[in-house]
Amino acid sequence: MTPLDIGNNFYGNMQMLNKNFRMFDSIEVFDTSDSILPICHLSKGEAYSPLQNVDIPLWFKEGMPELYSLLIR
Repeated sequence: MTPLDIGNNFYGNMQMLNKNFRMFDSIEVFDTSDSILPICHLSKGEAYSPLQNVDIPLWFKEGMPELYSLLIR
């Protein structure tokens, strides 16, 4: 697997989750870059983050804009 494959998989999975998150009863999104950091919890159409908006990673905001907009409502 090449770095390009890894990048395509990462961004492709975010696109698919952003497009289809409503079909799941619940979702947990974590950032595991440095440690295990919970980013978003979605349950029954309600989204929650333990983080302040400024602390939510840019990859989440840009990679999953529909899920992010539900989170900041």
